[in-house]
Formats: sequence, C-alpha cells, structure tokens
Amino acid sequence: MNYKDHQIEVSVRCVSDGSGWMPEVFVTYSEKGRNVLKSLRIDQTFATPDEAEQAGVEYAKEWIDDGKPDQDYDSPRDRAKWMS
Repeated sequence: MNYKDHQIEVSVRCVSDGSGWMPEVFVTYSEKGRNVLKSLRIDQTFATPDEAEQAGVEYAKEWIDDGKPDQDYDSPRDRAKWMS
C-alpha cells in the first residue's frame, strides 16, 4: 500500500511454537534521490494473520508520521496499544 509517498509491505508468519502470528514490515521510500528499504521489527505476536498484518500497517504508518526514527523505534502509543 502507498502511504505518504512510502510503499508499505507487510507479510505475516506463524511463530514456530504456534503461539500466534508476527508481522514482517518493509517500507520503501526515496530520500535524497536514492531508494531506501527499511525493515521494521515488531516483537509481538497476534492471534490471527489479519491482526498481525493490520498491526504492521499501523506501525509503519506511525513510524512514517513520527519522522522515521531509528530502528529501535518503540513509541509509547504502540506500547500502550499493543501491550494491553
């Protein structure tokens, strides 16, 4: 999906112990005339593939909206939303 001139791609995978699903998030964008591919990590499992995918999309959008901070990105909004 395209969001604010960024291409967001989310795939989901089943956790090896079968306890849920994890999103794998990739964002592609142009910066200073170069294409950049950023992989974002979400260390949380979700009950269904759809929930994992939606969480990945929302996480990427928030990452973009917050100015694309460093890889260790973990906003308070995300913690509150996903850890509840």
